[in-house]
Amino acid sequence: MRYEQPLEMCEKMKAAGAHCNLITVEGAPHGMDHWERHPEFLRYKKALIEWLDKTLN
Repeated sequence: MRYEQPLEMCEKMKAAGAHCNLITVEGAPHGMDHWERHPEFLRYKKALIEWLDKTLN
């Protein structure tokens, strides 16, 4: 997957009236399988928890 694909998908979702937020993790490989070994990639967790808290409450 190239980086532009999720950007395009998010724009199309917004154009259709849906909500879309992207969390960009600089330098991280596609897929989260090995991110735990790299603390610099883990900021997505805080952002995800904040989004879930805001969305579900």
